[in-house]
Amino acid sequence: MPRMPDTNVVTGDIVRLCLQPQGLLRAAVLAYGVPLFGALAGLLLAGAVRGELGDAEAAVAAMAGAFAGFFGARRELRRHRSAASLMPSIAERMSAVTPAVGDVYER
Repeated sequence: MPRMPDTNVVTGDIVRLCLQPQGLLRAAVLAYGVPLFGALAGLLLAGAVRGELGDAEAAVAAMAGAFAGFFGARRELRRHRSAASLMPSIAERMSAVTPAVGDVYER
């Protein structure tokens, strides 16, 4: 997908974004799938260790697993430095905004 190295885009410009399909799937799996898997794994592990769980124990085990999954996904992003492949990039500037008198746009 084409990327514009020097876009000269300002606030209010209309742009077309692109994101690789693999990046979108990977972002969804890391954001939702890994913590969900962690919650299920925490619940199953606690059930295997303690036997029958009460509601509070099951909730704590699932939350602990979800947090472990969240931090595992975060570690995965930092380890491979793949966060850039998950970010959309500007493919082209569709139209520029012509500022009215008195409008201020940050660059």
